[in-house]
Order: sequence, then C-alpha cells, then structure tokens
Amino acid sequence: MSEFSAPALPIDVDLFNQLSTGVILSDEQGNIVWVNDHFLELMSADNNSVIGAPVSALLGNSATTNINEAGVCRYKTRNDRDQSLWLHCVHASVPDNSGVQFTLYILTDISEFEQRQHIRPLVSTGLDLNRLDQATGVLNRRAIIQDLGTEVSRTRRYGNPLSVIMLRCCVPGSVSSDTNDGMLQTMVSCMNEHLRWVDKLGALDRFEFLIILPESGLEAARQTWEKINNAIQEVTLRREQSHFDYSVAITEWMKNDQPETMLDRLNNQLSAPMVA
Repeated sequence: MSEFSAPALPIDVDLFNQLSTGVILSDEQGNIVWVNDHFLELMSADNNSVIGAPVSALLGNSATTNINEAGVCRYKTRNDRDQSLWLHCVHASVPDNSGVQFTLYILTDISEFEQRQHIRPLVSTGLDLNRLDQATGVLNRRAIIQDLGTEVSRTRRYGNPLSVIMLRCCVPGSVSSDTNDGMLQTMVSCMNEHLRWVDKLGALDRFEFLIILPESGLEAARQTWEKINNAIQEVTLRREQSHFDYSVAITEWMKNDQPETMLDRLNNQLSAPMVA
C-alpha cells in the first residue's frame, strides 16, 4: 500500500467511480489524492503508483492546447504500456469544508478522434472518404490502383512518361502497434512533402505504399525518391527509430504495359531490397 495518506475528500467517490471517463482529484500542491477506476484503466496503471504523484507527472506540465476560461484543455500523454493518449480535460477547483482547495479533473479519451484529424481536411476539400485509407489519410488500395489505371491509359494515349514507386516497410513483431502507426504517419508526411500536386500517394496495405508520378521518367522518379529517402532518414535517425526498415522499387511505363505488369515488376524488384 502507498504511504501517502489522503485527506478527507470533498467529492462523492462512489459516484465518480461509476463514470466511464477518467477522474483525478489533486491537492493544493498538485499531487494526486484520488483517481477513479477508469483513469487507472486508461493509464494501464495501479493505484499505488498514482496516488501521491504530481498530476504533471502523468499528464505533462503543459496542455497541448491553450487552457480556456472554462478550464478546458487537451493533453497528449503516454500510458504505462507506452501507448499514446489524447485526453480532453475539464477541471475545476473544489473546496472542502475547511476551505482547502482541491482540483477535480475529468478526462475523456479522444485518441481515436485525434488520430483521424489528418483525414478531415482531405474530406472537407471534396475527397471521397471511401477512397481514403483510414489509418494514414492517403488513397486506399482500391483508389490508388484505379488511379494507376487512369494514368496508364493516359500515357498509352498521349505517349507521356509515367513512373511508379513502391515502398514496403518492415518492422519487428516486438514493436508496438502505436509506435508503428506513428512511424507510418512520419513516412507519409515525408512522402507528401516532396510530391507535386499531380502525383498520387496510396496505401496498398498497412505497410506498403504506391506513388504515381505522371509526366516523370525513370531518372526524375529516382530524384524524387532520393529527396523522400533523405527526409525519412533524417527523421528516423533523429528519433532513433532505426528498427523501421524499408525497401523501395521504381519503374517506368513501357510499351504495352498494363497496371498489373507495372505492379508485378515492382514486386519482383522488391525481392532484393535497395534500402535497409
């Protein structure tokens, strides 16, 4: 049991323990004196490790958004399983009968909402949500293959160059899903940063991406990949995420090529990874 001795609490703990949101009560020094069961579930923590700890140790020293006059803010933190959490927080002062000021925090898990934030601006510009990969916000498998077919038809008709890049990521099974998701978002950001408005980026599956480069020959595609690769390497090295390996294949349209033949050629190239 914790050696921390909690004072008489100015709240109905039985009532707050029934809520499906996290609840923290802290003293005037900002140390936790009580939490409900749901908060322990969110943080994957036990009561002894939480009681007596500063609120800032669990939620961070500052909110990720400004605290408004109503005492509403959002925290980005990590639980004891190293999973990323976004918590919407409403907090208020609660005095006890002697006038001692406690602070009550009510925390709602909005992690899934925040993780899908990158999709909302795309939808607002008119993109069909059914064409988007829900995990990354880029085109999904069906949409990117459809767009490849459109570009192949255009190239066959007008003779313009067309190149395609396939990126395949490899991660150890020991790496957490949350870490994988974060790294995939980083790679998507690096790719988007160096693509033109006319280029297309899509997810063939969770760890495989396809980039369509209209009006680009093989050399131009290689130059584009070099920029993307340098950006990925810079970010992954800075974050010490060297566990995240990937391989790449590049091809250009050849006479009589169909989308399937281009994809087959890329898959054959990936049997000998170019990047690790």
